[in-house]
Amino acid sequence: MAISLLLLVISYFLKEKAWLSGALVSISCGGITGLTLYFLSNIRNNKIAKIRKEYDSLYTMNDILNKIIGFGHYHKLYRKMWGEKRNIIEDAYKVLCLIDELDEAKKDMPYSLYTALGFRDNDPLDYDNIRSLKTGYESAIDDENKMKIWLKEVVEYLIPFADKIHDPLNERKDQIMFLGKYFF
Repeated sequence: MAISLLLLVISYFLKEKAWLSGALVSISCGGITGLTLYFLSNIRNNKIAKIRKEYDSLYTMNDILNKIIGFGHYHKLYRKMWGEKRNIIEDAYKVLCLIDELDEAKKDMPYSLYTALGFRDNDPLDYDNIRSLKTGYESAIDDENKMKIWLKEVVEYLIPFADKIHDPLNERKDQIMFLGKYFF
Protein backbone atom coordinates (compact mmCIF):
# COMPACT_ATOMS: atom_id res chain seq x y z
CA MET A 1 0.00 0.00 0.00
CA ALA A 2 2.83 2.37 0.88
CA ILE A 3 4.54 1.56 -2.41
CA SER A 4 1.34 2.36 -4.33
CA LEU A 5 1.02 5.71 -2.60
CA LEU A 6 4.70 6.45 -3.24
CA LEU A 7 4.24 5.68 -6.95
CA LEU A 8 1.23 8.03 -7.08
CA VAL A 9 3.25 10.85 -5.48
CA ILE A 10 6.17 10.28 -7.86
CA SER A 11 3.79 10.29 -10.85
CA TYR A 12 2.44 13.66 -9.70
CA PHE A 13 5.91 15.20 -9.85
CA LEU A 14 6.64 13.64 -13.26
CA LYS A 15 3.75 15.38 -15.05
CA GLU A 16 6.04 16.49 -17.87
CA LYS A 17 6.70 12.90 -18.95
CA ALA A 18 3.16 11.71 -19.56
CA TRP A 19 4.05 8.14 -20.47
CA LEU A 20 6.09 7.65 -17.25
CA SER A 21 3.45 9.32 -15.10
CA GLY A 22 0.72 7.17 -16.70
CA ALA A 23 2.72 4.00 -16.15
CA LEU A 24 3.31 4.84 -12.49
CA VAL A 25 -0.39 5.63 -11.94
CA SER A 26 -1.37 2.41 -13.68
CA ILE A 27 1.01 0.33 -11.55
CA SER A 28 -0.10 2.01 -8.32
CA CYS A 29 -3.81 1.60 -9.18
CA GLY A 30 -3.18 -2.04 -9.99
CA GLY A 31 -1.58 -2.45 -6.58
CA ILE A 32 -4.48 -0.72 -4.86
CA THR A 33 -6.99 -2.79 -6.82
CA GLY A 34 -5.11 -5.96 -5.99
CA LEU A 35 -4.99 -5.01 -2.34
CA THR A 36 -8.71 -4.19 -2.35
CA LEU A 37 -9.56 -7.50 -3.99
CA TYR A 38 -7.34 -9.31 -1.49
CA PHE A 39 -9.20 -7.74 1.44
CA LEU A 40 -12.59 -8.46 -0.13
CA SER A 41 -11.65 -12.08 -0.70
CA ASN A 42 -10.34 -12.33 2.86
CA ILE A 43 -13.64 -10.95 4.20
CA ARG A 44 -15.55 -13.47 2.07
CA ASN A 45 -13.40 -16.36 3.27
CA ASN A 46 -13.86 -15.31 6.90
CA LYS A 47 -17.62 -15.16 6.37
CA ILE A 48 -17.64 -18.59 4.76
CA ALA A 49 -15.58 -20.03 7.63
CA LYS A 50 -17.97 -18.50 10.18
CA ILE A 51 -21.04 -19.81 8.38
CA ARG A 52 -19.45 -23.25 7.98
CA LYS A 53 -18.65 -23.42 11.71
CA GLU A 54 -22.23 -22.45 12.57
CA TYR A 55 -23.56 -25.00 10.09
CA ASP A 56 -21.38 -27.77 11.51
CA SER A 57 -22.53 -26.95 15.03
CA LEU A 58 -26.21 -26.90 14.04
CA TYR A 59 -25.83 -30.07 11.99
CA THR A 60 -24.29 -31.93 14.92
CA MET A 61 -27.02 -30.78 17.27
CA ASN A 62 -29.75 -31.62 14.76
CA ASP A 63 -28.29 -35.10 14.21
CA ILE A 64 -28.22 -35.82 17.96
CA LEU A 65 -31.75 -34.48 18.40
CA ASN A 66 -33.02 -36.65 15.55
CA LYS A 67 -31.51 -39.73 17.20
CA ILE A 68 -33.13 -38.92 20.55
CA ILE A 69 -36.49 -38.21 18.96
CA GLY A 70 -36.14 -41.40 16.91
CA PHE A 71 -35.79 -43.48 20.09
CA GLY A 72 -38.86 -41.78 21.53
CA HIS A 73 -40.95 -42.32 18.43
CA TYR A 74 -39.91 -45.93 18.22
CA HIS A 75 -41.10 -46.67 21.74
CA LYS A 76 -44.23 -44.56 21.29
CA LEU A 77 -45.38 -45.73 17.86
CA TYR A 78 -43.46 -48.49 16.13
CA ARG A 79 -43.06 -50.83 19.04
CA LYS A 80 -46.84 -51.12 19.33
CA MET A 81 -47.28 -51.69 15.60
CA TRP A 82 -44.47 -54.14 14.95
CA GLY A 83 -44.29 -55.84 18.30
CA GLU A 84 -40.50 -55.84 18.40
CA LYS A 85 -38.91 -56.22 21.78
CA ARG A 86 -36.12 -53.73 22.17
CA ASN A 87 -35.06 -53.09 25.70
CA ILE A 88 -36.26 -49.65 26.77
CA ILE A 89 -33.71 -49.53 29.58
CA GLU A 90 -30.83 -49.85 27.08
CA ASP A 91 -32.42 -47.35 24.73
CA ALA A 92 -32.94 -44.90 27.60
CA TYR A 93 -29.26 -45.24 28.51
CA LYS A 94 -28.36 -44.46 24.89
CA VAL A 95 -30.62 -41.40 25.08
CA LEU A 96 -28.86 -40.33 28.27
CA CYS A 97 -25.50 -40.59 26.46
CA LEU A 98 -26.95 -38.59 23.57
CA ILE A 99 -28.08 -35.90 26.02
CA ASP A 100 -24.46 -35.64 27.18
CA GLU A 101 -23.34 -35.35 23.55
CA LEU A 102 -25.99 -32.68 22.97
CA ASP A 103 -24.69 -30.72 25.94
CA GLU A 104 -21.14 -30.90 24.55
CA ALA A 105 -22.36 -29.85 21.09
CA LYS A 106 -24.10 -26.84 22.63
CA LYS A 107 -20.85 -25.85 24.35
CA ASP A 108 -19.10 -25.92 20.95
CA MET A 109 -21.72 -23.62 19.43
CA PRO A 110 -20.36 -20.18 18.43
CA TYR A 111 -21.63 -17.39 20.69
CA SER A 112 -23.05 -15.41 17.76
CA LEU A 113 -25.22 -18.37 16.80
CA TYR A 114 -26.16 -18.93 20.44
CA THR A 115 -27.52 -15.39 20.72
CA ALA A 116 -29.11 -15.45 17.24
CA LEU A 117 -31.18 -18.47 18.23
CA GLY A 118 -32.38 -16.65 21.34
CA PHE A 119 -30.76 -19.00 23.83
CA ARG A 120 -29.27 -16.19 25.86
CA ASP A 121 -32.67 -15.43 27.36
CA ASN A 122 -34.17 -18.91 27.44
CA ASP A 123 -31.74 -21.78 27.07
CA PRO A 124 -33.43 -25.20 26.88
CA LEU A 125 -30.06 -26.89 27.33
CA ASP A 126 -28.61 -24.99 30.26
CA TYR A 127 -27.07 -26.83 33.19
CA ASP A 128 -30.28 -26.99 35.25
CA ASN A 129 -32.40 -28.36 32.42
CA ILE A 130 -29.82 -31.00 31.48
CA ARG A 131 -29.49 -31.95 35.14
CA SER A 132 -33.27 -32.35 35.47
CA LEU A 133 -33.32 -34.66 32.43
CA LYS A 134 -30.55 -36.77 33.96
CA THR A 135 -32.29 -36.83 37.35
CA GLY A 136 -35.44 -38.13 35.65
CA TYR A 137 -33.41 -40.98 34.20
CA GLU A 138 -31.86 -41.80 37.55
CA SER A 139 -35.26 -41.92 39.26
CA ALA A 140 -36.66 -44.30 36.63
CA ILE A 141 -33.62 -46.52 36.18
CA ASP A 142 -35.20 -49.83 37.23
CA ASP A 143 -38.84 -49.36 36.23
CA GLU A 144 -39.81 -49.87 32.60
CA ASN A 145 -43.04 -47.85 32.83
CA LYS A 146 -41.29 -44.90 34.46
CA MET A 147 -38.61 -45.14 31.78
CA LYS A 148 -41.26 -44.89 29.04
CA ILE A 149 -42.69 -41.82 30.73
CA TRP A 150 -39.21 -40.29 31.07
CA LEU A 151 -38.41 -40.96 27.42
CA LYS A 152 -41.71 -39.39 26.37
CA GLU A 153 -40.99 -36.30 28.50
CA VAL A 154 -37.50 -35.95 27.03
CA VAL A 155 -38.83 -36.13 23.48
CA GLU A 156 -41.63 -33.66 24.20
CA TYR A 157 -39.10 -31.32 25.78
CA LEU A 158 -36.64 -31.49 22.88
CA ILE A 159 -39.04 -31.32 19.90
CA PRO A 160 -39.50 -27.51 20.14
CA PHE A 161 -35.73 -27.13 20.37
CA ALA A 162 -35.28 -29.29 17.26
CA ASP A 163 -37.86 -27.20 15.43
CA LYS A 164 -36.08 -24.02 16.46
CA ILE A 165 -32.72 -25.02 14.98
CA HIS A 166 -34.15 -26.53 11.78
CA ASP A 167 -34.63 -23.23 9.90
CA PRO A 168 -31.21 -21.72 10.79
CA LEU A 169 -29.61 -25.01 9.74
CA ASN A 170 -31.20 -24.79 6.29
CA GLU A 171 -30.30 -21.10 6.01
CA ARG A 172 -26.63 -21.82 6.71
CA LYS A 173 -26.68 -24.71 4.25
CA ASP A 174 -28.12 -22.47 1.52
CA GLN A 175 -25.56 -19.74 2.26
CA ILE A 176 -22.69 -22.19 2.01
CA MET A 177 -24.02 -23.59 -1.26
CA PHE A 178 -24.52 -20.09 -2.70
CA LEU A 179 -21.11 -18.78 -1.66
CA GLY A 180 -19.40 -21.99 -2.73
CA LYS A 181 -21.10 -22.08 -6.11
CA TYR A 182 -20.74 -18.46 -7.13
CA PHE A 183 -17.56 -17.34 -5.41
CA PHE A 184 -15.16 -20.28 -5.70
